[in-house]
Amino acid sequence: ANRYVAHSLPKCSLGNFVEGKIRSRMMDFMSKADAEQFTVRVTSNLDTKFSVPDEVKRHFILPSRVDGSISAQFPKIVPYTSKTMLLFQTIDGVDVCLFCMFVQEFDSLTHGKRVYIAYLDSADHFRPRHVRTHCYQEMLISYLAYAKTKGFTHAHIWSCPPIRGNSFVFWCHPAQQRTPTKDMLIKWYHNIINRAIKLGIVEDVKSLYEECFEDAMENIDGDILTTCPPLFDGDHWIDEAVRLNQAAIARLLKASKANGSGEKFLVDGRTYVQSDANIPSDSILRLPPTIQCADLLHDIIMPHPLAFAFRRPVNAAALNLKDYHNIIAKPIDLGTIHAYCTMGHYSVLDEMLEDVDLCFRNAVRYNPPNNVVHQAAVKLRDFFCSEMGKLMQQWGFASGHESDDYGRVYMRLDSFSSCLKERISTKDDKTSASYVKTKLSSEMNCHNRFAYLYKGGTEAIACSMVGKDVNMFDSKHLSLKCVAPNKKKNPKKKLKCETASILSSSQNDSFRNYAWLWHEVADTTRNMRTDFFVCTLNAQSSKNKKDISDETSKIWTDAYETYKEYIGSIQNDDTTGLRCKGRTIGSSSRLTDVRSSLLDFFQHHSYQFDSLRNAKHSSTMLLYNLHNPDSKIGW
Repeated sequence: ANRYVAHSLPKCSLGNFVEGKIRSRMMDFMSKADAEQFTVRVTSNLDTKFSVPDEVKRHFILPSRVDGSISAQFPKIVPYTSKTMLLFQTIDGVDVCLFCMFVQEFDSLTHGKRVYIAYLDSADHFRPRHVRTHCYQEMLISYLAYAKTKGFTHAHIWSCPPIRGNSFVFWCHPAQQRTPTKDMLIKWYHNIINRAIKLGIVEDVKSLYEECFEDAMENIDGDILTTCPPLFDGDHWIDEAVRLNQAAIARLLKASKANGSGEKFLVDGRTYVQSDANIPSDSILRLPPTIQCADLLHDIIMPHPLAFAFRRPVNAAALNLKDYHNIIAKPIDLGTIHAYCTMGHYSVLDEMLEDVDLCFRNAVRYNPPNNVVHQAAVKLRDFFCSEMGKLMQQWGFASGHESDDYGRVYMRLDSFSSCLKERISTKDDKTSASYVKTKLSSEMNCHNRFAYLYKGGTEAIACSMVGKDVNMFDSKHLSLKCVAPNKKKNPKKKLKCETASILSSSQNDSFRNYAWLWHEVADTTRNMRTDFFVCTLNAQSSKNKKDISDETSKIWTDAYETYKEYIGSIQNDDTTGLRCKGRTIGSSSRLTDVRSSLLDFFQHHSYQFDSLRNAKHSSTMLLYNLHNPDSKIGW
């Protein structure tokens, strides 16, 4: 007999609940004996963390904490719990792994308790084949129900179809397994959310753009509130922010080689090109300090004959400097510093001066004293300090000012030279979540939205996801009678893109303000708004049932009773008393902690899932290593 079977893996309450729900669901399509062939195990529950990129820290603002206090700065690391769940089906006496799910659970002081569905993958060997969709969807729905009982308020899902030939987890899928298109995968998630709404698990659904960007751009006059969306490890908007920032730096470095015009900025109601000699002298001092520093580098420091070696990044490969990166841990150059200043990368002047000093120290450290680059670095540093001192005097600092003054000059693109850091720090009223919640009131209460989604099904979910961007409906959806609540009932009319209108004065004119990166991330998120689902599990105002109709009240009550019946087994589950703590449930194996490590395990040993025979062998080796985490077999 095979000792390495799925049901002998350690159990926990989450795995027991999901397994029970899958078996109960499968009994609608097959006999009880066949339904009991399915096994679900939580094979990893890792307390881990990830670091927030500097681009996000510098260009986004944290909302206030859930307890009402203000979050002054981003945390260095974001802790979360990563869980891995595997679904097995016994086929011909062998447990075959058919579906896996990686989830992340966050308990943030600023965004509350949220879950993120990170990765899903399946192997097409399910029997009977026509039931596999119901089984896989039930696994996700039952997890959302479990998360709701644990106090999680939102679930985030990114509908990201794989590229043909690529693998998320399982190596070499069957040739007959279809790779879902974007529309197919979105429809698949619509069906999941629709069933979750009918069961009372999901109370509302909207796009990430509507949740975090749309209302902030429409309802806040004056300064844009660049509030940071929820932070998840590997989420699309974080990677997009890093990519956009790097692309902007590359464009500025490329443009700095030419003598053409630079960025445009708004001064006294008129647009001036950076380094334009026609800017009035009294208006120059009203430019943001970061732009004045960029002009100092661009017009005075970088054209200097001694700056020949500091204008661009050092190309160690082209110069055959094999030991350069071993000696210089953090390369930096004046061109990159100029790009950072232009994009508002620095918070205070002291950060920019540290990079300039580091640029010259790197040259002095790597090159010997008699080297021309070493001597140029010493002389150019003195010249820069002299010119920077003149600029500080223009800002109102007395000659011989203290170095502490550098930390008082605010370098955001929305500040001016006369605005010191202590004078700019009065934005607490606009950075608090309470302010956002007050300004960003929805057009209908949560009960009416729930009733609308409950009755409308997948069509209502599609309408809710596109929101006001009804032009995103394809020709199939244009004929729908299900129109988003309190919106214009003419879906064929293309609404003007608010993001584009707001950016028209900035992007089209090359005008860059302090919220430029937030704008571009919002624009990208809007173009993909149907791909990012934000499912509300516990609405904050769910207890307030005023001003709702009897029909809505009945729908809400029925859904709540259905939900209580659905989760009944969780409350009574005490079969193991095993809590999901530590690295891996019941073992010290790191095999399923991270998606990439599990995929590497399959790839390195050619454990393929392209045929049922190979899938049986690969699943058996997976089970062997889960049962024997210290074994070297299979590695």
